[in-house]
Amino acid sequence: QGITSVVSKSGKEVICVGNSLGEVYFIDNVKEESYNNSVGLTLKSGSPITYLASSNNHNLLFIGDTQGILHVCQVESPQGGKLLKSIELKNHNHPITSMCVYENESVCYLFVGDLLGKIRVYDVLTYNMIIEIAAHFRAVTSMSVNLKLNRFISTSEDTYLNVWKVN
Repeated sequence: QGITSVVSKSGKEVICVGNSLGEVYFIDNVKEESYNNSVGLTLKSGSPITYLASSNNHNLLFIGDTQGILHVCQVESPQGGKLLKSIELKNHNHPITSMCVYENESVCYLFVGDLLGKIRVYDVLTYNMIIEIAAHFRAVTSMSVNLKLNRFISTSEDTYLNVWKVN
């Protein structure tokens, strides 16, 4: 249901895979023939996971679920992490459909797209929502960041591709 990689606080790369049971598997030693995997996190609600994103500068894993809740977790080791915060997006239980992270030395923003075509931008360090954009007429299907150009792109089931400037 979602996949991303993140660097844990211990400095190891961890592949995170979400599933429909609200579990995130942590997989390490992916560069070798053998690997370890275990359930690193389980959402208390058990809601199916729809999307994962990460911030390597802050060792954070962002989990979106079918109830429209954003979960922020600190990845401590290749075996697990801890939930820091859950944010209710107040989008009437519509799932989170996409996420991407914009980070440099001074800022870290999380872009969250939903089924209604809205994009919400959060300051990861304060958990404050910076802006809500009525970006599309249908579900936001994917987003990507280009740090060099200071842009992010969103696509949707409405067939539009939007290019946004990050201020």
